[in-house]
Amino acid sequence: MKSRNFCNIWCGGRDIELKAPPINESDLLIKTEGERKIYFSIVGNCPKNPRVALIGLCPGFTQLHALVQEYNKTGNFLESSGVSSFRKSSKNIIKMLRKIEVDKFLGIDLDDNFDFNNSDLFLTSSLVKCAALKEGKGRSDDFQPLDFDFGRKCMAHRFIEDINCYASLKKIIFFGKKAEFAVSSELVDGKSIKQLLEENGKEVIFLPHPSGSNNGGVARFLAS
Repeated sequence: MKSRNFCNIWCGGRDIELKAPPINESDLLIKTEGERKIYFSIVGNCPKNPRVALIGLCPGFTQLHALVQEYNKTGNFLESSGVSSFRKSSKNIIKMLRKIEVDKFLGIDLDDNFDFNNSDLFLTSSLVKCAALKEGKGRSDDFQPLDFDFGRKCMAHRFIEDINCYASLKKIIFFGKKAEFAVSSELVDGKSIKQLLEENGKEVIFLPHPSGSNNGGVARFLAS
């Protein structure tokens, strides 16, 4: 199985063979641009008729490592990608979704252990699909996809394609200020991703980043 079976590789990265387990992170390297190494990591689920999309900026090393670990256990790359998204942030996400009444919109109970990755109501994905990491400590820090050719291409092509696959999607929720900036900036024919989504009938929502390091920002949002 090759990476192109899962993605059109809009970023210009190399088409790699997904070897049988065991693999490590370096086996998934598809491109280097500047200080960033891009690792093929299609973290996210594949629901049939989602109504709400939960969109991060880009997988970090934690998600990439979880993907590799899961693939080495199961041997199924697509299934493994579905268990790696928003792993440690779910409780903050659930609290914020309750705050904006997504549970009422969907008519469901969002309990503290709700599994987004295994729900047909939610699409879990990211603006840039693959992990883009620096070397060493802080390897996931300070990433702004608009600063990189691969990031702009992934957002303008792959991300828009992914969203347009689902006529059922009504709300697109982005997490974090960097994602908000990227989505609100001109990218395709003088338009932003936000404009393109809204023109296609989607509601665009921005929420604080749900990671534990931003618990203060989440708390302020919940108290507002």
